[in-house]
Amino acid sequence: MKITPELVTTDPASMKVLQQLARETFKATFDANTPPDEMAAFLKEYYTTESMEAELTDSNTATYFFKNEGGEVVGFLKLSWKDAQTEPDYPDAMELQRIYLRVKYQGHHLGRQIMDFAMQEAKKLGVPRVWLGVWEHNYPAQKIYGRYGFKRVSQHTFMVGDDPQTDFILMKDMTEED
Repeated sequence: MKITPELVTTDPASMKVLQQLARETFKATFDANTPPDEMAAFLKEYYTTESMEAELTDSNTATYFFKNEGGEVVGFLKLSWKDAQTEPDYPDAMELQRIYLRVKYQGHHLGRQIMDFAMQEAKKLGVPRVWLGVWEHNYPAQKIYGRYGFKRVSQHTFMVGDDPQTDFILMKDMTEED
């Protein structure tokens, strides 16, 4: 199956789809290991219309839907650079901040297409490094990122409501690309 990227805009229809998709995929990924009240607090705080609109209008971020041939949104990707990154330690890098697929589309190698697109965008920006945070217990994602040349360089705490979770910081050196 081939999927196609589409830049997300702030029009109300796109915002509604992004908000629903972000909540759905985050909950599917982390719900089993997060207390319900903490999950609810996180979703309420981070996926409001206002916060998502602020992200979409930031000139140092880009969010993309990925659609299948039928036009269904199967996942999304958020890229951040410069001061829009969630960590100040890598000002010359690009952060692969969110990469999510709907559960029914996982395991079909669609993540590879999204990662390939993200790496192309990093090359267009001319950044020497790409980094991301991945939950310490998300072993499948860590394995995939390892195949792309990402290596663990640090860790940080990611708050889901008041529930502290450890994310590993993985980095890819883009100067080693051909």
